[in-house]
Amino acid sequence: MSKICNSCGQSLDLSMFAKRGEGLRNQCKPCRSEYHREWYKKNREAVLERVSNYKDDNPDYNREYYSRTREHRLEWQRKYDEDNKLARASKQREHYRQNKGERDAYASQWRRDNPDKSNAYNAERRAGKLKATPSWLSEQHKESIAQVYAECSTLSKETGEPHHVDHIVPLKNPTVCGLHVPWNLQILTKQENSVKSNKHDDWG
Repeated sequence: MSKICNSCGQSLDLSMFAKRGEGLRNQCKPCRSEYHREWYKKNREAVLERVSNYKDDNPDYNREYYSRTREHRLEWQRKYDEDNKLARASKQREHYRQNKGERDAYASQWRRDNPDKSNAYNAERRAGKLKATPSWLSEQHKESIAQVYAECSTLSKETGEPHHVDHIVPLKNPTVCGLHVPWNLQILTKQENSVKSNKHDDWG
């Protein structure tokens, strides 16, 4: 079924007309939207003044309105998120793919510029996987760990010989496993660290 719009004169499907009481409006939705846009342009200042005056006369309006419509808004947001979950995930994947090269280049440059921080982060990440970082580690302890890695980086630059931060008691060992804490760290040359591997002198 169709209906003729009084504004544009087109014969349109009934779905193009908004409801009005038991029937339908005489203007189609696009024409009605255009009418409201033009009306608002002509009456903008008056509308803003009326809204401002209403807010001044009713200071609790916003609080009451949001309180009254809270459940409705939360339900609308939940439904919107659910309906657009796949589209949003697809958009995020596409954004990630398009910017992957730039992110990788930035990350590589950051690692070159901050070898001590990069090594400290990787060690913390590895310790986390092995559950070797105790929950009671304080911020001061973490700063001490960062200082060890900074000192190691400085030694490597000053001597020209690569140095590594080693766990005195290895984080992963068949006999004993240590923790990622300041007093379990020592700085060794690359060769010394390679020889020691994950062995512990007191345990073989």
